[in-house]
Amino acid sequence: MIEINNLSSLNLFSNFETFNYGDKTIILYDDHRCILTALFEARKLGIISNGTNLITFDRHDDARKIHPDSMRIIDSIIASGLDRMSSRDFKNFVEYDISENDDDWARVAFELNLIHNIVNIGNIENSNIMDFANHIYKSSSGTEHKAYVIGHIFDELNTHGGSLGDMALYQENKDLHEIFGYNLIGGEGFSDDFQEFVLDFDLDCFTTNCQDKVYAWPESIFVKEYNNETSGYFMYRLIQRAKFITICREPSYCGGIGESNKILSYLDKYFFRGCIGTKPVS
Repeated sequence: MIEINNLSSLNLFSNFETFNYGDKTIILYDDHRCILTALFEARKLGIISNGTNLITFDRHDDARKIHPDSMRIIDSIIASGLDRMSSRDFKNFVEYDISENDDDWARVAFELNLIHNIVNIGNIENSNIMDFANHIYKSSSGTEHKAYVIGHIFDELNTHGGSLGDMALYQENKDLHEIFGYNLIGGEGFSDDFQEFVLDFDLDCFTTNCQDKVYAWPESIFVKEYNNETSGYFMYRLIQRAKFITICREPSYCGGIGESNKILSYLDKYFFRGCIGTKPVS
């Protein structure tokens, strides 16, 4: 039986690879619902708590309504106690009992209290989260979770209309600022007062469509959006503060393995100093 002693032990599971980036663990996998397994193991290890938020870069919000059959299983897990569930049983639950389309795991995470609040960055495909009344999702147990959708960081830091950069919108977006620990009052920027979070990337966030095909952003566009002085520093601070980092390759939503690997190489090169090893040896 597989025993998880630390997050690097996820390497023992199929579909998981882990890498060390300074004091951070980067967890790499293919299907986005597998983030639930990473969160479950992190909870068991005491790395995160039921107050931990998720900041996720994703073209989709993955917050579709849970199928009634899946919900009955979730209710059973809650009744029995999530902390009593084995790693094997939980991984099987993720594999077989929720949507194979990876489009409901955010609500599953709320229901199981694996994440508290969520910020979805770069979503242009779905409106599930945007349809929540007052940015609130209430779980079957009555717990309220805040959920937000914002654009790409460079746009949101804009001083004219950006949810994170426009002082005139600060009160409207105060809860969002508190999740990031980003305070515009007095021009402070990042503060020491921020909420615990896991940082997640779905690589399809950095794709575009052309003639009914999906392509990775050209590297020049990625650099323009995320390696400039403003958003580059913002990303550096997010990575620095995250409890750990998860990356979903999701090749079927990126235009194929080649396009997915291209995006992964951008993250590796510009955010993680090559620790993922995407650059060929020669």
